[in-house]
Amino acid sequence: RELFTFRFLAVNETFARLVDATAYRILSSIDALPPATGVTVHQTKKNFSIPWRRTVALEFLYKKLADSGILEFDAGRYFPGTVTVSDFDTVAAELAQREPGAAVATEILRTLVDNAKRYFRGEATGDEILFGPEQLPLWLKYFSNENILYAINNAIGAEALSRLVPADGGRIETLEIGGGCGSGADQVLRKLGTGV
Repeated sequence: RELFTFRFLAVNETFARLVDATAYRILSSIDALPPATGVTVHQTKKNFSIPWRRTVALEFLYKKLADSGILEFDAGRYFPGTVTVSDFDTVAAELAQREPGAAVATEILRTLVDNAKRYFRGEATGDEILFGPEQLPLWLKYFSNENILYAINNAIGAEALSRLVPADGGRIETLEIGGGCGSGADQVLRKLGTGV
């Protein structure tokens, strides 16, 4: 419980609003916000000639906004909801002020918004948009213990590992599998100290 501080929860709540704003901006950028009469995922796919592989992402965006009340879902159709979506730039500034290390998440979400049309037209894959060589600096900043949104994973992992290490210490080996930035191993070593 002590890992889930007010600071973490506040940043996480702000980030959730930013994800909603991102989803809304993406749908708006591809003219896929539902009209008052509602729309199905299949209708949107057909109306905008969205490649079938992209319907999973399209459906995710609709469901995400419906879960937040920004859209409503009824009888297989999505409609405008009653909750007002937050302004992306306003929430991004709030996140940067609240937790500067988490501001990298805004850069990643902005990349998604900026490339939504290319993605939904089938001109670029998600991997090409998010993991191209020019995006590497984003991921180095994201997979960092300075980013509280990601660091919680390392903190939980280090806590779990600390409960498995013998009380009298001893030799252990750590193999970090993931982004390759070393933040998980760094957190483990900080948690376990020099006794290992």
